[in-house]
Amino acid sequence: SHGADRRTRLLPAAATDDAPCLACHANATARPLAQDLLKPWAHPSSPRGLHDAGEGPFTPGAPRLPENAPGTPRHATCVDCHDPHLATSAAATAPFAGGPLAGVWGIDLDGQKVAPARYEYEICLKCHGDSANKPQATLGGSTSVRRPRPDLNLRLVFAPTAASSHPVAAASRNGQVPGLKAPYTGASQIYCSDCHASDAGPGAGGSGARGPHGSAYQPLLERRYLTSDRTPEGPEAYALCYKCHDRDVLLSDRSGFPAHRRHLVDQAAPCSACHDAHGVSAEAGTAINNAHLVAFDTTIVQPAPSGDLRYEAVGPRHGSCTLTCHGTVHAPAAKVFSY
Repeated sequence: SHGADRRTRLLPAAATDDAPCLACHANATARPLAQDLLKPWAHPSSPRGLHDAGEGPFTPGAPRLPENAPGTPRHATCVDCHDPHLATSAAATAPFAGGPLAGVWGIDLDGQKVAPARYEYEICLKCHGDSANKPQATLGGSTSVRRPRPDLNLRLVFAPTAASSHPVAAASRNGQVPGLKAPYTGASQIYCSDCHASDAGPGAGGSGARGPHGSAYQPLLERRYLTSDRTPEGPEAYALCYKCHDRDVLLSDRSGFPAHRRHLVDQAAPCSACHDAHGVSAEAGTAINNAHLVAFDTTIVQPAPSGDLRYEAVGPRHGSCTLTCHGTVHAPAAKVFSY
């Protein structure tokens, strides 16, 4: 129609893929997007032609998404997450996709296309699941954190078979998470966008737009989460963690792991020294060695003299570590803790 080819979708000739959306939403009176898209960690406005309306995992003749070639240019356009014809302002409860995401297709935990997506994470998995061109794979990760085994496929990390994970696709397995702030409980599920969102959005107490459009905090986090060793503990250093986890409980004997204070405050070890915030897939760990999101940052935690580097869950509310951290050797005989 109107002489347009299949890639242009009747867009103005010089427009980027996002231009029709940003003509109104970049500088909208309520919740403008322009500043978020310019932040160092953002889903950027893509050049013209990177998005194809026919793209998907199995559509003959159309670009594949998730991408199966490491060299394929990555893109994130407005219509990857929003259907402008179907979007509404209707709210939803995690993990269900809300009105702003209505009508968008996604990838489920089995790697299959679902149209429309039922859950928010299915839309995220279009690019953050099986895609072979994730930048972390070539750049060594978006932060200085190094895990014993890279775990970049979030479809596997959040799968029911994962060793452990934050409750994005399913609630906590044992339901025991001491110190959660209301309204969260051990039976709660959360959105990807509870952590990955604008630092100026309503979740952070700001007046900006909801969702993972852009943030000042790496990697596109709603609040600060520092990962450098010897980080002084404080409510700002781990603001993202303390959004859901009560700091007073976490640093007390009421914590699931009473030695949190010794690690975080006395030794200034960051949360990320021991925990992988997304989780650990079955391909990268086990429920015995990687329970409670334990996956050590090897830039901070090294093997014990025996060569072992592991955490082991040895029973309900008990575990042991074999490792060297800050020059101190931890071995099961000397380091068995109750949490």
